[in-house]
Amino acid sequence: DYVRQFAQYVKTNLDPDLQIYIEFSNEVWNPQFAQARYALEQGNGDRAQAFRWFGQRTAEITETWDEVFGDDNTRIIGVMGAQAANSWTAEQALTPIRESQRTYQEAGIDAIAIAPYFGSYIGRPAHAAELEQWIEDSDGGLNNLFQEIATGSILSTAPEEGALGQSFAWIDNYVDLTQRENLILLAYEGGQHLAGHQGIENNDAITNLFITANRDPRM
Repeated sequence: DYVRQFAQYVKTNLDPDLQIYIEFSNEVWNPQFAQARYALEQGNGDRAQAFRWFGQRTAEITETWDEVFGDDNTRIIGVMGAQAANSWTAEQALTPIRESQRTYQEAGIDAIAIAPYFGSYIGRPAHAAELEQWIEDSDGGLNNLFQEIATGSILSTAPEEGALGQSFAWIDNYVDLTQRENLILLAYEGGQHLAGHQGIENNDAITNLFITANRDPRM
C-alpha cells in the first residue's frame, strides 16, 4: 500500500518531463548496512536466498510503479542494485524473475546499477609496510601510488592489472551480463576508494598519502 501510494503521489506531483529511477534500497549486498542483514534474515541466513528475496521484492516494487503509471510507465526505470566486484549478486537477484517466466520488462526491471570504485585493496593491512616505504621517497609515495592505480605490478599480493584494470574488468563482466539480458547498465556511485581498512585508517602517514593523492592533478 505504501509503495502504491508513493507511486501515485509521484505521478500526480512530479514534473512530467522527468524520468524516475526506482531502486528498493542501497547496497543490499553490503553487510555493513542494516538492510543487507535484513535481507539475509529473509533468506534464512543463506546469501543466495537473500539476493533472490531482494530481487523478488525489487520486482514487486517496480512492477507496482509500472502499473500505477500505466501508459506513462516508460518514465519509470526499474533498477536492480548489485555489487560491482561480484556479478553473482546480480545473477542471483535476477533469478526469481527468470523462474517466474516473465521478462524483466514485465517485472518492471530495466537496469542493473553498480558502483565501480577503484583502489580499495591498496589500503589493506597487508600493504601497510610497503606504503610506508613509499612515503619515504622524495615525492612522498605518489608516483608509486599512481602507477599502482594505473597499471599495477607495484604492490605485492595485489591485482596484476592494478586498480583501474580491476575495476574495468568488473565493468566488463556487467557489460556482458546486461547485454545478454537486454538490460541497461548504470553506475550509482564510483571513483577512488583510497582508504585504510582494519586499523590502517588510523595510520596518519598513509591517510595523508591518500589525501595528497586526491588533491593531485593525476587523480
